[in-house]
Amino acid sequence: MTLDVRLVGTTTKMAVVTLQPGQVLYSEAGKFLFCSDDVVMETKLSQPTSQSDVPQAQGAGQGPGGGGLGGMLRGAMDVGKRVLAGESFAFTHFHTPGGNGLLALAGVLPGEMRALELDGRITWFAEKDAFVAAEAGVNFDVSFMGGRAGFSGGEGFILEKFTGVGTLLVAGAGDFIDINPADYGGKLRIDTGCVVAWDQNIRYGVQRISGLSRQGPDDGLARR
Repeated sequence: MTLDVRLVGTTTKMAVVTLQPGQVLYSEAGKFLFCSDDVVMETKLSQPTSQSDVPQAQGAGQGPGGGGLGGMLRGAMDVGKRVLAGESFAFTHFHTPGGNGLLALAGVLPGEMRALELDGRITWFAEKDAFVAAEAGVNFDVSFMGGRAGFSGGEGFILEKFTGVGTLLVAGAGDFIDINPADYGGKLRIDTGCVVAWDQNIRYGVQRISGLSRQGPDDGLARR
C-alpha cells in the first residue's frame, strides 16, 4: 500500500499525507504542522519496525528497542547517533485507527522536499538534518565518515543512512537540482553544505581545499 503524499507550497514545501488504516509514519520532532483529529500521535525513542507497529502493551522490562536490557542499550545507542546527526531525541509516530487521516509535515528551513521510494535494494544517504519523515519499513541510521577527510568536511562527517522499503521524505534549504555525475565525466566537486541526498551508487568523499580556508564562488560545481 503506497503512501499517498502530495508536496505543496512554493517558498517552503510541505508534505500533505493521507494516512490509511494500517499505515504508520514516523518523523523527527519539530517537522509536524497539522493533522486531522483521527490521526493518533505518539512520541517514542524508537522507530516503528513495521507498518503493523501500532500502540500495544509492552511486557515488563521491555524498553523501546525490546528485549529487556539489551533492547534498552540498543535504543540508547540509536538515540545517541540521532543526536550526533543533528536530529531530535525522539521520533513522533502517526497512525489512524479508523478512516483516512490527514497529516502535514515540513522541514525547518524555507526550501524544497522530496519523496524518495525505497525498494529494499538501494541504500540512500543524506546530509544531517535532511530527514523529515518515513514510513514504517524504512530504517533510519547514521553513517560516519571516518578519518581526517571526514573531520575536515564538517557537515560531511556525519551522514544519515536509510534502508528498507517505503517512502522517505527529505528536505533542505533553497532549491533542489538533480545532477547525474555520469553526465559530467563521472565526478563532481560540491560544497558539503549543498549536498542533500544520494544513493549508494554514488561514491562520496571529502577533499580539503588547498590554501586559505575561505570559500569562493568556484569552490564547488553545484549549488542548491
